[in-house]
This record gives sequence, structure tokens and C-alpha cells, in this order.
Amino acid sequence: MTLRQPDNRIPGPRRNMIVGDVPKESYFASTTGAISEQPIAKYINSQATIDWMPERKVYRFRIDPTAKQEAALARYAGARRFVFNWALQRRKETYQQTDKSISWSELSVELTGLKSKPGFEWLKESDSQLLQQAIADCKKAFDNFFQKRAGFPKFKKKHNAHQSFRIPQRVKLEDGRVYIPKIGWIAVRQSQAVDRPLKSATFKREVAGKWYVSLVVEFDLPDQPMPAIETETAVGIDVGFDRFATDSDGGVIENPRFFRKAERKIKRASRRLSRCEKGSANRAKARRALAREYEKVANRRADFAHKFSTSVVRGKNTIACETLNLKGMSRTKLAKSVQDAAHREIFRQIEYKAIWRNRNFVFIDRWYPSSQLCSSCGYRHQELALSDRIWKCPACAITLTNHYDPIGAGANGQRVRRGDSMKDATPTSGQSPEGMQMFLALEVEMKGSIK
Repeated sequence: MTLRQPDNRIPGPRRNMIVGDVPKESYFASTTGAISEQPIAKYINSQATIDWMPERKVYRFRIDPTAKQEAALARYAGARRFVFNWALQRRKETYQQTDKSISWSELSVELTGLKSKPGFEWLKESDSQLLQQAIADCKKAFDNFFQKRAGFPKFKKKHNAHQSFRIPQRVKLEDGRVYIPKIGWIAVRQSQAVDRPLKSATFKREVAGKWYVSLVVEFDLPDQPMPAIETETAVGIDVGFDRFATDSDGGVIENPRFFRKAERKIKRASRRLSRCEKGSANRAKARRALAREYEKVANRRADFAHKFSTSVVRGKNTIACETLNLKGMSRTKLAKSVQDAAHREIFRQIEYKAIWRNRNFVFIDRWYPSSQLCSSCGYRHQELALSDRIWKCPACAITLTNHYDPIGAGANGQRVRRGDSMKDATPTSGQSPEGMQMFLALEVEMKGSIK
């Protein structure tokens, strides 16, 4: 069987899907339970690609369901949870009895037959693709386990505050409303337009009881070369906890400390929750009140992250950020400050937004001795201690400060002048070797130097 040739699309960061002959048994089953080669081939051909995958963008909106619609959403989430637990139990039972795992295509066929058995007719009230996606979620959980990215899959709990389900097709967004199969139109707080076809929709209830929809769209990046790296359009960013970020242009962003500012209210809400009797209505109210306080912190942090990352990528063609061992730092006494600052999320957003806007983005190696290098003559002061924040260069007698040194500030400028190799920088936005050599022209000068 011959697969279709992929369209001429631009390669991106997520590429490596295996293409080969269509297997006779695949993770696909029709809603009637009959598996044939033609629909399997159609499904695989629709997913197959050799060296490209379009970029994905997610829109997240809050929805305002009526009481009847909210009950229907809860039933959908319950059906998804039931099918996930059923698939997990079937996998465990089959392995215990036969020392072999049941295939996912067999589980799909069994699920179709399960809906016709006595006592399980209520599954027909849910969308069929929703139930199949629950099996796909179980498969992904096992894949993460086998690849040592997560622990062994666990059963979903009915009373978990987070409930969700995903529907890959037939979801529509029109005129401030979202259409869900077998539920109908639900009002949505649409803050921006969605001008591309929807590829998937995930509905989720947060701890505070609010429902949200995450809409996934796909788009192709334009075929254009990477921009030339110039000093005027380049910026180096140094992050910290006293000040959130300092750039090589002299700009300073103070650390907003969202969690620490809200910590007093969170502690007060936690004490109210601990005083309530378990199982009481007042305890449920107190739990939602505590969840709202955490939600405010998360929303403020997400808003700040998007505004900061967008402003950085929008104004510069080349962005250089330092590499931090955030995982290791989160295990120290700085854990609360590390997690409150959310630097990794900032880096992640700058990285993908740089790809979308065709910007150069690199990480500077964490071991590069930027603080020990003079920004004027390039002399390295190896005996400099961490506590030495202001020091005088023995070679040129210039006085420098190491407070908030943006990516090695003068150090990067000196390595540029000397023509050092770029082995300490890690490209993340697909630069060519020529583009990386051009990065050597980046001279990030320390604006905080004292002469």
C-alpha cells in the first residue's frame, strides 16, 4: 500500500514520525467495531509525515455553561474517566493472566462492544471520539512509563477536582459560542479571534469549579531565512530572584513575586479550610475559596510571562539567555523563590515565540565564566569570589560590578573580539552553522559597568 506524498511544508522542531507500510493491526477502530484496511490506511495517511509537522497553537477560553450543560460536561468527564480506568484494568488483567499485553486496537473494538452490554448503555450518551481518546490517553500514559518519563499509570479518581475530556473533531467555534457533540452550543468568553480550522478541543474543569476549553490549531511557518545577527538588534538577558531580569540594554524588570504577595491570603484561606469538618458543605466552600486564591496567582504569573516574552521577541532579532539549573535550585532553600519566578516557563515561551517570529534564540552555557571577565580588556579574574560584587580589573584598572550581569555582559563582548568558538552557546531556533558564526558578532556590553 502506498502512502500519500506529504505536502511541501517547512520543517520545524517537532519532526520524526516514522512512515512505512500500513500495518494490518493499528490503533484505529470504527465506531461499529469493524476494522478494515481502508479506514486504517486513511487514518494513517492523514497522520503520516516524513520530515515535517506543522506548528501548533492553543487558544484557551473560559466557558459559561448552564446548570444543565454543566451536568452534561460532568457526565462526559465521567465517561472519559471510566473508559481510562477500564482500559487500564484490562491491560493489567490481561498481562497477569497471559504475560502479554492486550493491543490497543483490540481495546478499541472491545470498547465498541462494551457500549451494547447491559449496564453500560449510558456510554452511548457520550461522543464516540471522546471515548476513543480516553484509550489514547491510557496508551500515552504507558508510553511515558516505558520511556521513564513518568510512573506507572494510576486509576482516575471520581472526586478529583480536575476533570477533563478531549474531542478531536466536530467541535465548532462561532459567534462567541462553542459547539460540543450531543450537548450543543455553550457560551464562551472568547478574548481573541481563531482564524484557523480546529484540530482538537480539550474541556477541563479547574479546582475552583470553572470550565475552560483549549482549542488546538495548526499552521505552517513561512519559508524565509533567519535574520542577520546585528549588535543593534541583539539583546542578552540575565535572570535572577532579586530582580527578575536585566537586559544588556540596561532595562531592569523587578521580580513580581506573585506567590509571596498572595501568601498571606493563601495561609488565611488554608486555616479556614483546616477548621472545617471533613465532608461538610462549609469545607467544600472553603476549598473552593482556597483554590480561587491559587488561581489568581497562576493567572497573574501567566499574564506576566506572556507579556514579558512577547515584548522581548517583538523588539529584538537575536535573544541570548543564560542556562540555569532550575531543577537543582528547586531542591534548595531557594525553592519557593525559584518556583515563584517561573523562569523555565519564560524561557519556553521565548523559545517558541522566537521560532514563530523568525528570531535567533540561544542559551549560553551556565559554566561560562562571564562574571570573571572584564568587559573592557577581556582579562579573566580567576580568583574572584562569588561574594565579590564590585571588583577592579588588574589589567586595565576599570571598576566593574557583577550585580545582574546580563549574560556575561562584557564577557561575551570579549569572546567576540577574540573570535572564540561558539561551543558554549546552544542554538534552539534552527540556526545554520553560518548563522552561529554570525552570532560571534554579538557584543553584549555591560551597561552597569562603573568607569
